[in-house]
Amino acid sequence: MSDARKVLFVDRDGTLVEEPADEQVDSLEKIRFMPDVFASLQKLTAAGYRLVMVTNQDGLGTSSFPREKFELAQNFIVDAFASQGLAFDAICVCPHRPADGCDCRKPRPGHVADYLRNTQVDLAHSAVIGPARAAQRQRRGNLAGHRARTAGTPRQLQARDQGDAHPDRTRPG
Repeated sequence: MSDARKVLFVDRDGTLVEEPADEQVDSLEKIRFMPDVFASLQKLTAAGYRLVMVTNQDGLGTSSFPREKFELAQNFIVDAFASQGLAFDAICVCPHRPADGCDCRKPRPGHVADYLRNTQVDLAHSAVIGPARAAQRQRRGNLAGHRARTAGTPRQLQARDQGDAHPDRTRPG
């Protein structure tokens, strides 16, 4: 598997951008990037990781969450990362509500199944990163029957890869 890629499956809301109180990033005014997310992901991609964005967007395409509002915010987010040299190999979006019982809603593996089928992924060196509960649930979903480690946030993964056991603590200068 020499062509296999190390991949970070990154949850969008709560990891790349803050999740608003109403849980819908449906306007530019609601976009707040997480602290250090650009610098952390730049260091991780420089270390050879590829990026895949994964996100649940409850009711996307309905009258309460029109696709146009999602796309405006989503395109802004993707463009902001691109402006910092960060590209996503894939963006996996589940538009369903939990009650729909679909296979593409995190933590189920359906949203990344096509990517895993069509891409050689080194799962032993890949990770799911996101808010702690979401990443743990995703790991239990086993990425379509394969295991990847749970890593926390981009800052935590970057610090762990550099040997810092406490990345969220302030270090003396």
